[in-house]
Amino acid sequence: GKDGRRGPRVTRWFTNYRERIGLYREDVAMHAFRHEANTRLRNAATTVQEIRHIDYLFGHSPGGGEGAMRYDKGPGLVAAGATLAKLA
Repeated sequence: GKDGRRGPRVTRWFTNYRERIGLYREDVAMHAFRHEANTRLRNAATTVQEIRHIDYLFGHSPGGGEGAMRYDKGPGLVAAGATLAKLA
């Protein structure tokens, strides 16, 4: 991009890709996929090492910074229900 970063080029590529495979929807940006993928990966992660890998893959600093606070949209009802069921 104009600022020397890769984001604009990746975003353009991903938009074209979604159009080619029939998954393009108006007003659904690449970040919708990024949020969903981040949340699902964090729900599936069982170790601190896996969380570190997720942060690395998404370009976030290790330790749950932006990845945990901005992109992770919570556990979802099934995962939260499973945790709640552990209450004695």
